[in-house]
Amino acid sequence: MFIRIFIFIGLLFLLIGANQKSATMQTSQIKNQVSNYLMIRKVHYPVTKTNDPKNPPKLKYCLLTICPEGIAACPMIAVGMDAEGKPVLKEYDVVKAFKNKKEAQGYAKKNSITNVAFD
Repeated sequence: MFIRIFIFIGLLFLLIGANQKSATMQTSQIKNQVSNYLMIRKVHYPVTKTNDPKNPPKLKYCLLTICPEGIAACPMIAVGMDAEGKPVLKEYDVVKAFKNKKEAQGYAKKNSITNVAFD
């Protein structure tokens, strides 16, 4: 009887360990997918529908998501080149605007954002 209980507890621990490993893998996969949609670029900020010649938007380093939520007219940014050498344009939203380049670099390093362009 004792052996059956011991085997049952052993199998239970194996199942719990496997579920934890599976959950960890899913979390890391989600983080990788999300980080693929985040980038830091220097863009015109704030983003407006029309340009005011008296108060034009300034170029600022911003954290962008190229996977905006909802249906809205968003600005576009080139995220790469296709097989024919034409730029691939994607809509983006500004998630966060940084005060300067140093702040943007620190944020990218702290949050493991590798898709960055610092001029």
